[in-house]
Amino acid sequence: MSYQQFQQTVLKQGSPSSPVTPTRITVCFQRAERFSLGELRSHMEQLFAADYRLKSSGNQPRLVARAD
Repeated sequence: MSYQQFQQTVLKQGSPSSPVTPTRITVCFQRAERFSLGELRSHMEQLFAADYRLKSSGNQPRLVARAD
């Protein structure tokens, strides 16, 4: 999404509830486009698994590692 598209769609609806500047958000969108859908899905699954292990194990957060 270009910055112009971001302005016309997101910012037009009102200011985002984030303290991050609109330009910085746009840069994040542009960087996210570099990943394939499969890569994004894999990373989200890994985050979910780590979150689940963290919340269900009672272990210290620093001990919850990525499981391959």
